[in-house]
Amino acid sequence: MTKLLILFALCMVCSIDSYSQTKGQINYWVKEVNKDSDLLRFAPSYIVNNKIVVLEAVGRKGHVLQYASDALRGDTEIVMKAVKQDGAALQYASEFLRGDTNIVMASVKQWPLAIEFASDPMRRNKEIVSTLARQWPTAIKYASDSLRSDREIVLTAVKQDWQALEYASASLREDEEIILTAAKQDDHALGYAPKSLRGNRDFILAAIKEGCHALEYASKFLQGDTEIVMASVKQNWAAFQYASEALQGDKEIALIAVQQNVIALRDVSKPLLNDTDILLAAIKQDGKAIQYASDAMRGNREIVLAAVNQDPDALPYASDAMRGDREIVLAALNKDTEALTYASDSMRRDREILLAAVRQDGGALQYASDSLRDDREIVLAAVRQNGNALNFASDTMRRDKEIVLAAVKQNQGAIVFASEYLRNNKAFLSEVKRLRSLSRK
Repeated sequence: MTKLLILFALCMVCSIDSYSQTKGQINYWVKEVNKDSDLLRFAPSYIVNNKIVVLEAVGRKGHVLQYASDALRGDTEIVMKAVKQDGAALQYASEFLRGDTNIVMASVKQWPLAIEFASDPMRRNKEIVSTLARQWPTAIKYASDSLRSDREIVLTAVKQDWQALEYASASLREDEEIILTAAKQDDHALGYAPKSLRGNRDFILAAIKEGCHALEYASKFLQGDTEIVMASVKQNWAAFQYASEALQGDKEIALIAVQQNVIALRDVSKPLLNDTDILLAAIKQDGKAIQYASDAMRGNREIVLAAVNQDPDALPYASDAMRGDREIVLAALNKDTEALTYASDSMRRDREILLAAVRQDGGALQYASDSLRDDREIVLAAVRQNGNALNFASDTMRRDKEIVLAAVKQNQGAIVFASEYLRNNKAFLSEVKRLRSLSRK
């Protein structure tokens, strides 16, 4: 009897000691997961099955629910705490809890795409999917087929984000209001409309009136409808590229497009590229629009003159004959002497042209013919405007004292372009020095 009492006492002591050790381990793990919840991954089985430790861990990082025991992944309190912290933790919950309305609702409120991990009945739950449609519209892709056919839900979704239209049922993509609601946000939504709507004249007109660039998505037949194309191009010139070939040759429509943006000339029919009114409308905005003109019009004096007056950079697009036309080249030079680069050889040998150019910009001497670089009057005019133009003068002119002194007077650094003879001539260098001292006074 006495021995039994002693054994009982020993067992009690061992149990108390074991309990103390287990409690100590739990406290240790609670502190550890409080610092780093991911440590739950390395915890022993009795810890991942301990509700106190797991609750502490999932409250910090919901995704560590995956390391909990099967039993605790089926615990409502633990799973709820996990999904409130991270909605994606729903994927680690037990199958039963992935079908729990409260759990799933909490998950999608935290992270809408968590609906992907919900059970099929939950994806058929209108309350949950309605929440999704408002919060993360494109998440309706995970809803059941029946709810993606629910007009109220889909309309709510596309009002928030037109891209939700992609996941609407085929029947709702035939709904004019839903398509227009989406298209008001982005024209690309019209790409989801069925052929029946894209060929519906009233629907396309309604879309245009709502500000949509609908012509791109209209049927071929409607792209040849004068009223529709006219309305669309008036709204945005870029629609002109989607007009039928016949209407791209309609002068009135083409003029409307070109007056908005000269790039529309790229889509104008070839016959209209010979039309003076069309080309002048474009050139008034941008002289370089002449590059889209026909060969005949690039040789038209009125057109080319208008183009270079608007932008001298239009000269390279003119015909050879026009680049050799004195009045046209002078008009371009008045805007920018670099236009001389594109003038014909005959114009670069033209004394009057070169004199006009260097008086405006001495550097234009670089575009002159060899004979004009040796022309004393032209070179003198050039260096007086820009001393560094001496660099483009002939060897003879760079040995001319008067020219070099004129260049140095305009820019002292121009002395480096003088001939070697003058740069080594003491008398000349004294004159240069005198000029420099005078310029400092």
